[in-house]
Amino acid sequence: IFNFLSLLGWSPVGEEEVFSHDQLCEIFDSERLSKSPSKFDTDKLEFFNGVYMKKISAEEYLKLATKFAKTKYSNIDFSTEENKAKLLLFKNEIKTGSEITNKIKIFFNNKFEISKEAQEFMNSEATHQNVGKAFLSSIENID
Repeated sequence: IFNFLSLLGWSPVGEEEVFSHDQLCEIFDSERLSKSPSKFDTDKLEFFNGVYMKKISAEEYLKLATKFAKTKYSNIDFSTEENKAKLLLFKNEIKTGSEITNKIKIFFNNKFEISKEAQEFMNSEATHQNVGKAFLSSIENID
């Protein structure tokens, strides 16, 4: 948040926007303060959050991700190596901790919804024939 807030009403020289606290203190120049009113940009805040999420250690990330995952999947033990690995799959994708619950549902949600169109497709005679043909073709080519 410090990095994001520092860029509201101030701009550094160059294109770089991600700085450590020390770097910002070193490069800050009051001459670069803007007279225009600042605009709070949630997309930019999420961008910065995503940058820092990628930089934190796996251990820090797992603490954060587990906290959010437990809100939806309280019956799951996230301390197992298998479940830690599942959480870590999304470390470089998420920008906020709350996104993790949506990402991991493929592993922990037992309720699968199949649309009516998909059900009709899977139950059609043509699909059954095509799957059967593909299966036969693949086993015929086994050495």
